[in-house]
Amino acid sequence: MYQKIMVPLDGSKFAEGVFPHFEAFLKNGSVKKAVLVRVLEPLPFLYYCEIGTAFRDVRYDEVPSRLASLDEWQAQERRRALQYLEEIAARFSKYGAEIECQVLAGGQVAETLASYAQDNDFDLILTATHGLSGVGHRLWGSVANQVMRFSHMPVLMVGTTASA
Repeated sequence: MYQKIMVPLDGSKFAEGVFPHFEAFLKNGSVKKAVLVRVLEPLPFLYYCEIGTAFRDVRYDEVPSRLASLDEWQAQERRRALQYLEEIAARFSKYGAEIECQVLAGGQVAETLASYAQDNDFDLILTATHGLSGVGHRLWGSVANQVMRFSHMPVLMVGTTASA
């Protein structure tokens, strides 16, 4: 029934709470392809300019060098995210399904995930109800709910704890 699934992850133990369910889908043998996805949010330019200095003190001629280091930071974050996903893919590769890793850049995480899922014809999105921010902030929970609203496919939301 679900041959191609997407599993959004943010690097948190909360998000990794989907692993028992992911493993069950893989063991079942019906899943032919799984895509582990991480969305990197852009660092807002004004916030970046305020790091280490007040925005009013930023000189126009300093902006290109700051942008160069921002590009380096983003490339480093992309490499870290991809390494994280590849480690997880290796962990679950024993079940025979093709496991792909994708790091996406996007503004709104939920819209980026829903759009990627739609463009790639997934049968199911398997996601945790909470992620990096944890239950207290409920940020990932709102992302999971938004993904469910934006998506035109089934979304399995798994309630997890950090110890999962």
